[in-house]
Amino acid sequence: MLSYSESDLLVKNIAIFYAKKTNSSIAVEFFSGTKSLSNAEEALEVAKAFWEVTDLATTDHLNNVAIFEDMDLEFGMHKLFNKVYGYYEKNGFKEQWKIAADENS
Repeated sequence: MLSYSESDLLVKNIAIFYAKKTNSSIAVEFFSGTKSLSNAEEALEVAKAFWEVTDLATTDHLNNVAIFEDMDLEFGMHKLFNKVYGYYEKNGFKEQWKIAADENS
């Protein structure tokens, strides 16, 4: 499961905020740090949700919508990307990440 340091709590809040806007309860649990991905199907669902989260955050950023005053949304999303991609790489879900990324481009 994703783990967040104290300095990453705003990143966690951003992830949860946008994950709740997707149709994936698994993504909300994963981004909350309460669920590990147990198979390729879950990994693909969460990867697709990540790209949806990215699209939602990008739209807000481009429209100057302030979600959390304490954090630059673009910076927070970069940190989230690194955290999630690292999780996928470490846990053997690179193929699911690639599939979701290709579908999003």
